Amino acid sequence: MSDIKDTLIDAAKRYYAYLDANDLGLSEIHISHCMLEGEEFIIALKGNMADMEVRLNGDLLLKVEHELYKITETDDIKPRFFDEKQKVFYLSLKPKLVPIFAKILKEKRHIALFSDLKFLVKNVEEFFTKYGEHLSLPQAISPCIVPHIAYLSDEQSTALNMVLNTPLSYVWGPPGTGKTQAVLFEALLHYIKAGKRVAVVTSTNNALEQVLKSLIKKFDALGLERTSILRLGTPTLQYMNTYPQTCDPSLFQRRQDMSLFNFQDSLKTRLKQAFVVGVTLDGFIKRYEGLELTFHHIFLDECAYAPLIKTCALCVDNTPLSFFGDHKQLSPVCEMPLNELRKAENEHVYAWTLSALFLESFLKGSPLKELANLQTPPLAYTCLSKLSKTHRYGDNLAHILDTYIYHMGLKGNGEQMQILAIDSGTKSEGEQHISENEARACEQLCLKLRGEDYAVITPFVKQRKRLCKGIPRDRIFTIHGSQGQEFDSVIFSPVSLHYHLTNSSQINALYALNVAISRIKKRLFIVCDYKFWIKQEGQLIWAILQQAQMINIESKMTF
Repeated sequence: MSDIKDTLIDAAKRYYAYLDANDLGLSEIHISHCMLEGEEFIIALKGNMADMEVRLNGDLLLKVEHELYKITETDDIKPRFFDEKQKVFYLSLKPKLVPIFAKILKEKRHIALFSDLKFLVKNVEEFFTKYGEHLSLPQAISPCIVPHIAYLSDEQSTALNMVLNTPLSYVWGPPGTGKTQAVLFEALLHYIKAGKRVAVVTSTNNALEQVLKSLIKKFDALGLERTSILRLGTPTLQYMNTYPQTCDPSLFQRRQDMSLFNFQDSLKTRLKQAFVVGVTLDGFIKRYEGLELTFHHIFLDECAYAPLIKTCALCVDNTPLSFFGDHKQLSPVCEMPLNELRKAENEHVYAWTLSALFLESFLKGSPLKELANLQTPPLAYTCLSKLSKTHRYGDNLAHILDTYIYHMGLKGNGEQMQILAIDSGTKSEGEQHISENEARACEQLCLKLRGEDYAVITPFVKQRKRLCKGIPRDRIFTIHGSQGQEFDSVIFSPVSLHYHLTNSSQINALYALNVAISRIKKRLFIVCDYKFWIKQEGQLIWAILQQAQMINIESKMTF
């Protein structure tokens, strides 16, 4: 595997060099104000929560005039938790820093917070430098007989049997098909009953908390101890307050209000107690050496969004690996543009653009450049199970998505989903990537949905910025920013027909639209220039409008 190791190290080095040369990967997180309470340094932040979640995934740096302080779990300033509602970040200072920061605040010296995502790339390089020789496809698993589970469908039962009896597997299904709530949960339950430790891995903190929340509810219903789950890394305040028993105990060392659980337990003790360890891919890579743990199975959720290069890190111990996700949604994000990727010297950087599902092809020696030209990952060694019955979508929307995207016989929940369209009027010719009319219509609609669980999603950054003027920021997302989240109602503002973002004849745009639509749990609003889109025959948005009920935003409406 020395060639594979060299390829991955080169991919990390070249990507890091590109980011560094083009001032990418480092961004400032704007601060509103700071305060010091004992050994706790509190930073109130500005900005959109969707951006914040991504940025807080990176290595954090606190800059006081010309002096830099790293914020990591092993440095003098440690991250504790993030209050996502108030947008307040809590840090823990070593005692020696307390008088220094008290003086900094007293003198009103300039403090800036930066997120450096380049460090995540450097962590990947260091990981494969140490462990790259051990890379291999998982080869073995202890076979088991899975008892009949009454509530599982035939498809779900087949998927569960596959997961528990094959070393490398992929459970594919659109939202609401039971990937997490049924198959993953029952697989975890199997290992818990057997007293075996497993890992649940995701690409982002938000995705990790979403999957753990759904699993914890199922565990609670069965009376299982929450201490059987351990979430590594920095949680949101909402998660920490709701599920403190699952968090790293070091987060609570200075909090006296947490008396329901013995938070004096060391992290090593908790790691030994936990049967399910939840961690992000970056967290796994960073913590691998210090964890000193072996897992009986690793489960990677939202695998299509996980970069191939990081997924390879899960393959150094010959541990059975199962993917869960939907490859007909967003691919990994890479900041190197296509014209740079196509240069011969940058070919290895495709390891950042390809998803986890190309793992078997890559580890079997397929060139990355060839894999990058494929729309669908070739699966031969990886066992595949499809889930084609969703409780999330009504039959009307399921039929549209199957016709345009899935082609798998996707079946809905037997009902008709509420799809509503609002004609915002014609977009002005001078408006590029922005529609003032759509923004105003969205503002009116949000007033009527006040108090409900909703999100406004748009493909364009400019439109999101315009929407922020009249709608709460934490309700507004770009398509990428909405990844991994769910809402009762989604208001979609397409703005215009754009080749890369809304033109469904282009595969990446089609999958991006699928992400926006798949955020909904109950109801979809399309706010658009209706006369324009209804003429775009064959487009996905056109097909959805065929099934939509037209409503007048100014009339009295009950939904």
